[in-house]
Amino acid sequence: MNIAHFDCSYGISCGRILGAFVNAGFDKEIVSSLPERLNLKDVNIEINHIFVNDIPATEIKIKNSNEPDNLTLTGVLGIIEAADILPQVKNKAKEIFQHIAEVKSLLLKTTPDKVDLGELSSYRNIIEIVGTVEALAGFGIEKVYTNKIRVGSGAGDTPDDKYPVPKPLTANLLKGFIIQNGPVEGELVTSAGAAVLCAYAKNNLEPVPGYKLTATGYGSGTSGKNGNINILQVMIGETKDSQGNHHNMLIEFNVDDMNPQMVPYLIEKTMEAGASDAFVTPVIMKKGRPGYLFSIVCCSSKEKEILRVIFRESTTIGVRKIKASGTKLKHRKFEAETSFGQVSVKEITGEDGNKRLVPEFEECKKIAERENWPLKKINEQLLLELNYKENITH
Repeated sequence: MNIAHFDCSYGISCGRILGAFVNAGFDKEIVSSLPERLNLKDVNIEINHIFVNDIPATEIKIKNSNEPDNLTLTGVLGIIEAADILPQVKNKAKEIFQHIAEVKSLLLKTTPDKVDLGELSSYRNIIEIVGTVEALAGFGIEKVYTNKIRVGSGAGDTPDDKYPVPKPLTANLLKGFIIQNGPVEGELVTSAGAAVLCAYAKNNLEPVPGYKLTATGYGSGTSGKNGNINILQVMIGETKDSQGNHHNMLIEFNVDDMNPQMVPYLIEKTMEAGASDAFVTPVIMKKGRPGYLFSIVCCSSKEKEILRVIFRESTTIGVRKIKASGTKLKHRKFEAETSFGQVSVKEITGEDGNKRLVPEFEECKKIAERENWPLKKINEQLLLELNYKENITH
């Protein structure tokens, strides 16, 4: 499994996370293209490589001359849904904003759809959150670990007022995490940074497993105040399980009274809930009735959410849970330049060290519709370019 460790000794913000991933090797052109892919006009991204206390870091500056009024959750989700980004990135980014709205609605005693997201609906925060999710997906990171989170102290500033540190929204997003005031006065943790963190790490109580370090990077925010060096370190690595055996849970159940039209929807929802695979097999049940055997593969940390989906969306009254192990080849996702433009691909490394590149199906489908070509021809062309042309950089 690919993991990332965030060093939050000086807090955390979305801009610093994204900057750290770019510093670690994530393609800066993907970040620079975000305003266009999100259909956000008059927005420019400036990526600067700077030094903070002699540490080489990356700073992401987002400049916008046409900021809209504060948006509701529906408005933000509409921007993300219409964006030119991968489906899994869309789903995760929407999940983060949904969680922000839910937490804020509890504070305001209202419903998520009525919450004004305030500064979190700004183009800058939308870009930083979507960009961070893209970077995490690009490195194939499945889980994030963090040390104790330093949140600052005293009062923070807004254009209108001062507030206690951390802000109420930030504090509620960080429930379950070990935090500490200091080391300087002022705000060190932003609500956007906290929201991204709790989407990938439920707490920081779990010890970091041993891992092979593959990349590290440093992200810097805007100029720090009161001695705050305003930097975040990200360390990326592979745990032992990601290079060989990995442990899964297989959840199975049989049904013979479920509308067949609902089957694809249930598969889709279990995948969105975190299943690594889901499939259905036609079977003959007892008494000779035709039915379905649902099989869902997941890690144990996703079991609770997947069971919630199963019992809500299917007609079953019980499931079988089987511990399973398997072997997985090393793989990663990245953007490759092709004759059709940049395409998301998967690089798979065999046991003999040989690599093969496979284009993502959704990318092939999108290109086929755009070029009005047969889908199978697009797939064949990309496989040829990716695996047999030396000018494809990755």
